[in-house]
Amino acid sequence: LTLTRKLMMAIQQAGVRSLTVNTCFPDGVNAALGKIGLAPTVGGGNSDLLIPRLQKTIGEALHVPLHNITITLIAHHFHVVSLVRNGSMGGAPYFLRIRLGDRDITKELNLDHILPQSVKHFPSGHLAHPYVASSFVKNILCMINDSGRITHAPGPSGLVGGWPIRLSAKGAEILLPEGIDMTQGILLVEEAQRFDGIEEIQGDGTIVITDQAYSIMKEVVGYDCKKFSPEESEGRAAELIARFKELRKRVVD
Repeated sequence: LTLTRKLMMAIQQAGVRSLTVNTCFPDGVNAALGKIGLAPTVGGGNSDLLIPRLQKTIGEALHVPLHNITITLIAHHFHVVSLVRNGSMGGAPYFLRIRLGDRDITKELNLDHILPQSVKHFPSGHLAHPYVASSFVKNILCMINDSGRITHAPGPSGLVGGWPIRLSAKGAEILLPEGIDMTQGILLVEEAQRFDGIEEIQGDGTIVITDQAYSIMKEVVGYDCKKFSPEESEGRAAELIARFKELRKRVVD
């Protein structure tokens, strides 16, 4: 939050129009900064990483080219983490529609099998970095080349979570599928972010931590922070780093 806030403030103070792709937890950071008029254009990674893997998994199962499979997804960073670690979407709400050509095949598929299968061989640690980076590069190229490509990205236009969008030199345009409106979509991802430890992002950008996450951080790390504003983030980050260093020293000793 600190790094991205400083970048967006610098752009604002310079009086230039810059398209920005935020790599720092865009599902939450873009939303918090959007509340105070500093939203990056879009993010990358996270739920976007599921799209090509789902296309590949479904294409192979149906014996069709993966580019014939269209994935429309509204989801959150939590879903990716839960899917990779636990093999499920973790009970958090999401919207998924799958089309083969122009035919909706969502209900014909066993999603409880396909979703975990799609990330079965997803690399961990630094081995995942090229996959994550490719998502950001894709979004950068869409805007540089004014492609108007229909794609997916987290944090478009200051929204929580990942959304289907059209991405061009004009920025990110939300493309809502039939069956869900903007209000429903926002409520969905705001509920999903609670599974990721964020209770809410308030109107002034203040991030409120869930009771469970707050209690764990206080007990394990000694970090007593129920909520903080974007302006406080740098001091909070320094404190959190210090707390983790203390924890590491206690564990090693």
